[in-house]
Amino acid sequence: MTSEKDGKTGGALVKKRGFAKVAEFMEKNRRQFELALPSRVSVDRLMRVALTSIRKNPMLLQCTIESLMGAVLESAQLGLMPDGVLGHAYLIPRCNNKKGCYEASFQLGYKGVIELTLRSGKVLSVVPRIVYENDYLEIEFGTEDHIKHTPWYMVGATEPGKFRLAYAVAHIRDARPIFWPITEADIQRAIKASAYGEKAGTPWHDHREAMILKTAIHALKKLLPLSPEDAVALARDEYREAGVDVGGDWGDVIDLPEGEGFERTSDDEADGQERVNEVKAEVEKAAQELERVKGQGSLMPGGDGKTT
Repeated sequence: MTSEKDGKTGGALVKKRGFAKVAEFMEKNRRQFELALPSRVSVDRLMRVALTSIRKNPMLLQCTIESLMGAVLESAQLGLMPDGVLGHAYLIPRCNNKKGCYEASFQLGYKGVIELTLRSGKVLSVVPRIVYENDYLEIEFGTEDHIKHTPWYMVGATEPGKFRLAYAVAHIRDARPIFWPITEADIQRAIKASAYGEKAGTPWHDHREAMILKTAIHALKKLLPLSPEDAVALARDEYREAGVDVGGDWGDVIDLPEGEGFERTSDDEADGQERVNEVKAEVEKAAQELERVKGQGSLMPGGDGKTT
């Protein structure tokens, strides 16, 4: 199958390519994927899942090959399959107006966020939930933080009613369970910070409930004992939601076809370093917050209060 040059815009060479050509590039980079994968995941499964995702979403074929292979490689590094079925991760095509091309981005689903929080072995479970106005809810903050939530269908109501809030609960080894609630105002801030808002075809439009659950887990994660690697992966996910390019320079890792890739400039290097610094600051802030609340003897900051 042949490729047709569309032209060169913003430092990226954009080509129309077919599925077979992408499959060929992936096979060429089999060794790189294999080295990145944890031992429990086979490279054959990764490639099969990634190609199935690409086949299901033809827009990915319009993305630069560097970004597409980079997104698959990041999936390999985290050991999360971008199949869209388990809900762990997705390959998302996004328009980069600055470079004048489409780029593929690796994006965590809320179940993938949960998976990363459990990997340290210190977090036993993380469960996010949505509370509706006809649910019974009781929250207490203080020396013994407490939450009790009974859904609407268990209290005699005939419908859930409007969204009230969401929360995530984590059970931590050798510690009390911790939780953190988010309100409608928090949801709106998350939507506003998202690169694409609630436009048709975006996660906040098509998968609002899943995005609310994911936002609740992100709010809780700052209190969780995460490994540095997983903390960085989660911070990168939040930046991607906001449209910030935190992808690595995969050009030195991936075997690209001749003439294809990005022409990096000094401005690109400065922007990339700035993003790296932002991600590091987010991780350091999370670590400091964890140490602070541990020192207080409670993993739930906040004053006394009760909501019913």
